[in-house]
Amino acid sequence: MFTVGVDIAQLADQIVPYAAAALGAYGTGAIAKIGENTTDGAASIGRRLVIRIFGEKPSEQAQEALDDLSGAPGDPDLRAVLRVQIRKALAADPVLAREVAEMVRSSGVVASGERSVAAHEISGIVVTGDGAQIRKA
Repeated sequence: MFTVGVDIAQLADQIVPYAAAALGAYGTGAIAKIGENTTDGAASIGRRLVIRIFGEKPSEQAQEALDDLSGAPGDPDLRAVLRVQIRKALAADPVLAREVAEMVRSSGVVASGERSVAAHEISGIVVTGDGAQIRKA
């Protein structure tokens, strides 16, 4: 699904981890009230993206997806539901899609694909994959 040079599906895939971080950190009720200067990079980016995509008053379906994911930000099924709502919003507005794509690009961090990890700075251990184990030596 493309909109004037923007792959909507890929863009939605990139946005969901940020949105989940914001929803997990702030919840849907607080997301619009948190100041611009938040400390968590991913949550801050996610907050700005959610507000830009859905605005102050999301559709009923989008609000339900946001509310559900805020309660379980790691749930892959709830992430998929939000991804569909993001795709719908971006597909309906090509200008918004281009603006959001630029927001993601300018964030300097891109996580793409299942179990991807992206951050401006990682100060600890990051482990992905099924059955991964960490043992202290």
